[in-house]
Amino acid sequence: MKLLQIETPLPLQYCDLPGYHGKYKELLAPYRVVLYTDEGILQGDMSIGWVTDLRSGTNAINWFVPKKGNAKYNGIILFHDLSWSGWISRALSNELLRQGIILSGERVERIADIVKVTVDHIGHYYELDDMLPAPYTNNRLFESLQWRT
Repeated sequence: MKLLQIETPLPLQYCDLPGYHGKYKELLAPYRVVLYTDEGILQGDMSIGWVTDLRSGTNAINWFVPKKGNAKYNGIILFHDLSWSGWISRALSNELLRQGIILSGERVERIADIVKVTVDHIGHYYELDDMLPAPYTNNRLFESLQWRT
């Protein structure tokens, strides 16, 4: 699948999730990421209360792979979080992340490739019937994914 465009029609608004020392963020307003691909349109919707850590991992690598960037970068990072709830396969999610990082212009292809290899081997992907851990436990109540061809 080739990612052609990333659209984020709603502004990203979040605050720190209380009790987690700034590690996790909670949406204050609905957020939408639309991915245009050569195989259709994927639309991820997250509503108020959805929780993310933005880009996972330590802040020590922010110089290499930032937690925040431009609207397209933020969109693909949050879409990747949503998709790891089990909505699409880990392999497809990670490949869309790789392509999205490049498309955003925030990082070059080589860095995006390293990110993909890393997420291919680190982190826990969840199937739809798996319980999500805290603080993501209720995220599926606040998210949806549509795929239109």
